[in-house]
Parts: sequence; structure tokens; C-alpha cells
Amino acid sequence: MKKIVLSLIILIGIGLIVVFMDNSKKEENTQSVQNEQNNQLVPKEETNKPIEPVQTIQDPQKEQTKENIQDNQAVSNEEVEEKKPKTKLENLKELAQKGDAKAQNKLGDMYANGSSGVKQSYKEALKLFTQSANSGNAQAQYNLGTMYQNAIGVDQDFKKAVKYYKLAVKQGHKEAKQNLDMICHDEPALCK
Repeated sequence: MKKIVLSLIILIGIGLIVVFMDNSKKEENTQSVQNEQNNQLVPKEETNKPIEPVQTIQDPQKEQTKENIQDNQAVSNEEVEEKKPKTKLENLKELAQKGDAKAQNKLGDMYANGSSGVKQSYKEALKLFTQSANSGNAQAQYNLGTMYQNAIGVDQDFKKAVKYYKLAVKQGHKEAKQNLDMICHDEPALCK
């Protein structure tokens, strides 16, 4: 017991040292900022001044759009408005809709846990896991087995749990094998 407590104290001490060192580096970086335009060090107080815009190479597509506007020609909104980059969640949803089994499983996991800005929905998780499992994703098959075994968002159904665990086990999924063995030990008739 003393060894465990001593180990924890040492780990906490190491963690505090790392945090302290990281904070001191941040302070050094904020005390003097390098001005990129003339490579001079600028004191901390001067870093809050507005930064002058840097000239960039103009996109010919944008130039054409500007000319069209100046010439009073009709221009579509798509040409004038810049598209916002998609978020990771939007990209994931798009991939899942296109049938990407990994994306379906990952998005299903987000819905099951209510994580990464997604509201928890077992119904949506079940739908996505099923799509992914039907495409052969072993993790999704395991996730479905777990939902049916533990009645997570569905009625408990050991037959379905065994079905999905067996599919995942065929692909070498270790946790599915452990859960399948446990069910088969308790209910051997389900595993025949």
C-alpha cells in the first residue's frame, strides 16, 4: 500500500513539474514576440497593436468575379460568397451518408455516447452501427452485440448479441470473443 501511495505522489510531482515547465515556456514566448516583417524583437506591450495586413497573391477566380461586379454583370452568389470549410463532424456525416463503414461506426459511437457535439441518440447509433456492421465492420458488429446484450437503447436480445459477436469474432475481435464466451457459458443453447 505504501508503494502505491509513494508511486502516486511521484507521478503527481512529475505532472506538476511538466505543467510548471510548460507554463514558463509560454511566459517566455509572450514576453517577446518576433515581428515577422523586419525580424526585430517587439516588447510585450507592443504586441497588442493591430497587425497590418500582408499582401497576398490574388486568386484569378476572385479577380474575375470582382471584374464582373465592376462591369455590372450578373454574378451568382456562389461566385461572390466564400464557402466555409466543413467541420470534422460535417465531413464524418458526409462520409457516413456515402456508405463509409468506419465513418458510420465512429458517428454511431458519437451518438451512443453523446460526444463531440452530438446529442445522444441510441436510435441513431443503432441505425449507424447496423449500416456499418452490414458492410462488415467488426467494431460496429461488436458495438451492436454490446447494445443487444446490455439493452442499451434496445430490448435485451441475446440471440442478436450472439449473432453480431460471432460476426466480429470471425474477424478477430478480441472483446467480442470474450463477451461471446461469457454468454455461451451462461446460455450454451444460444451459441449452437
